This record gives sequence, structure tokens and C-alpha cells, in this order.
Amino acid sequence: VEMPNGILVGFTGNQVWFCEPYLPHAWPSTYMLTTEYPIVGLGVFGSTLFVGTTKNPYLITGTTPSAMSQEKLPITQPCVAKRSIVSDQYGVLYASPNGLVSLGSGSQDVVTVPLYTRDEWQQLNPSTMKSMIYNNMYMGFYTDSTDIVKSLVLSRGDTPPLIQLDFPAQCLFVDRGTSDIFAI
Repeated sequence: VEMPNGILVGFTGNQVWFCEPYLPHAWPSTYMLTTEYPIVGLGVFGSTLFVGTTKNPYLITGTTPSAMSQEKLPITQPCVAKRSIVSDQYGVLYASPNGLVSLGSGSQDVVTVPLYTRDEWQQLNPSTMKSMIYNNMYMGFYTDSTDIVKSLVLSRGDTPPLIQLDFPAQCLFVDRGTSDIFAI
């Protein structure tokens, strides 16, 4: 993923690697940070890096790779799908076994609690979720137990309204220049 100030970030196992600013070919080991659990995926909001692991999420903040500070969050909400991680103006959203988790400045919450019980959420097969943000809406596409791709759309807010679409997308893209959505 890309962070501000020309910093690229990648991961392998439980290691988070930062490149030298504006030098995407240079990844000094002195900039590497580790997490306690294997990493599933990364997301960015502002100058904060979200690190989704198989147990607790982490937030890493900083403006240069040599001055990053890492915080293990106390909530046990594992990230179950790398492609479910999306960023918007509030922070990062990702699929966990218990629902859709929202992490941002001062907020850590499972936003689908008013909409789904844990058992109902598990029926959506969250480990297959592919997501995107469009016009402040979370769009998640998942493969149900019968191998049929389905989708849900959540509008961000205190109690997000839910819409389910009969549109089986396998791949999504938003053209930032035109705000058009392309799906396969």
C-alpha cells in the first residue's frame, strides 16, 4: 500500500516493511516492524497504517519510516479477508468473523452488529469478501455456501442502512477521474 510522503508498505509473515521515501527499490531492514500474529492485509487512512492480523489489529503511525510508532489494539477482531480491507474518510473497514469492523481516529467498532448476528454474518462467508468504497458506501461481494456470488451495500453512519444487490461481481474498480465503477 502507499502512505503519504512517498512511503510504500508491504508485508511478509508477521513483518511490516517500509521503503525509503520516494525510493521504492530500497527497503532497509531497520524500518521493519513485527506483529505478534501473521498479517492478513494492510490499509491506510491519513498517515496511519492499518495492519490486519489473524487476531488483533495494529495501527502504525508516522510521517517517515524511521519514526513509525506501532500500537496493538485491544479488540480481538481478526481480519479474515485481505480484499475486504477498504479505506474511507472515517478510517478503515474490514471483514472479521463477527462482522464488518470500522477502525478510525478514536473509533473501534463492529458496524454490522445492528444488522447481523454473528451466526447470520458467518452465513455470508466473510473470508470470501471483496470490497470497495463508492460514494461513502461500503460495497461487499461474497460467495455464499452454494457458491453464488452476492453483494451487500452499507451506507456509513450511526446505524448503517443495508441494501443487498443481486449482482455477482468477481472484480471491482473505481476510476478516480470519472467516479465510474467497473465490475466483472
